[in-house]
Amino acid sequence: MTMEIRKVPVRRAITWLAEAINLGRANPRAIFGAALLMISTLYGVLLVVAVISTAVSGASSSSSLATKLAAMIPAFLVTVLALPVLMAGLLQVIRAAETGQPARARDLFQILRQPQAKRLAMLGLIHIALGIAGALAVALLAGGSYWDDYLSAVQTAAGGGSLVLPEPEHPQLIFVLQLVFNYISYAIMLLGVPLITFSNAGLGDAVRSSLRASLLNIGANVFGIVVFFAGMLLAALVIGLVGLLIVAVGNLVHPLIGSVLSVGLYLAFGTMLLVVLVGGAYAVWRDTFSTESDTPALTGFEA
Repeated sequence: MTMEIRKVPVRRAITWLAEAINLGRANPRAIFGAALLMISTLYGVLLVVAVISTAVSGASSSSSLATKLAAMIPAFLVTVLALPVLMAGLLQVIRAAETGQPARARDLFQILRQPQAKRLAMLGLIHIALGIAGALAVALLAGGSYWDDYLSAVQTAAGGGSLVLPEPEHPQLIFVLQLVFNYISYAIMLLGVPLITFSNAGLGDAVRSSLRASLLNIGANVFGIVVFFAGMLLAALVIGLVGLLIVAVGNLVHPLIGSVLSVGLYLAFGTMLLVVLVGGAYAVWRDTFSTESDTPALTGFEA
């Protein structure tokens, strides 16, 4: 199945960000509640699988770094497989809220009963495969002993020593290669999930269409990435300063209160970032692929 891909002007990236920031205005309880539920679920799954795999492998605090990392592999795999499925659930909550349909935070899990869930999980496998391919390419460029030296340096730091990372060969080429792999990998994830969820695309069609769209609209996409990360860094700076103030005030009462308030602040910040990221992916899919006009374009920013 060949999907029509529209050419999007570079300036459209500003509208994507504006729409993503304004998402909560329709049904904030459902949208932000679903995002918080997604974060909690991913961390819960990661924790449970990590504890089980660590117990099965026999890894302990005295085990080598390689053993500890190997014990974490199942938790990483399960989390990456669950990520696109839960992202699709959040997208459905966002779409329902934006189109005036009833939406609740727990609707996040409705995707698990839908036929797209298997294809979405397979998209996670493709994300893992691209990550492995990128890591192998970097390993080849970095030099034969780089990763052994890197693990040794990390293990030394974990044991209380100073962290002195080795210098890889061809650092500039590695940097460019990582940018390319990351762009392709996240384009497939952020565009492939709504394509499977809303356009009912097959796995192969979703991957091919995502790659074509990421190349056709590379200007708008890269500009959107730059704007998003610039905004995220600025917001993180503000949140960091506010967090220091909250901790200082909370500590005047009790250190535990300061810690709880700080965790709550950063959790809220992470939830908002997730909504903006997934909402941006929804806006990109709609402008690039969808023939619907179910969501009005927004031209300004609201708090």
